[in-house]
Amino acid sequence: MAYHNGMMARAPTHFLGLICGMALCHGCLSGTQMRARRIEAERPLFESFSTNVQAAVVSGELAIGFTPAMTRLAWGAPRRVIQRTTETGQAEVWEYVTVQHHTATDRVTVPVTVHAKDGRRVTRYSDVWLNRDSRSEHVVARLEFRDGHLAVIDRVER
Repeated sequence: MAYHNGMMARAPTHFLGLICGMALCHGCLSGTQMRARRIEAERPLFESFSTNVQAAVVSGELAIGFTPAMTRLAWGAPRRVIQRTTETGQAEVWEYVTVQHHTATDRVTVPVTVHAKDGRRVTRYSDVWLNRDSRSEHVVARLEFRDGHLAVIDRVER
């Protein structure tokens, strides 16, 4: 901390905001950056794909006939995997979701017991603010694999 004329000097708030913002975003990656990291981590697998498949994977697109490995490179790991058995055979369904975080603030009045100077117990009421955090998941896509290949792409509109 710096002092000027015996007073503590404060850093400009916009500078502190910038530093805090950079600290919060450290590790935040866009979908394109995450996809690039997945591809780099699986470079030999990626290079074994045809040029059309490589172009689709790089742009985050899927196509009927993709293998699970191609799909995982393009979109990442699914949130959940469901094994489906039907009269026509087995299928594997991958679900991709978006997660939303919600915070609600409520004011609650609570009794607080204090001791007065004369020794009596006195109840006073005080307002307390409570944060309620919750999250919700919404399915954005379901992918169905049959015989090891992508057979169905369901996109859920909201």
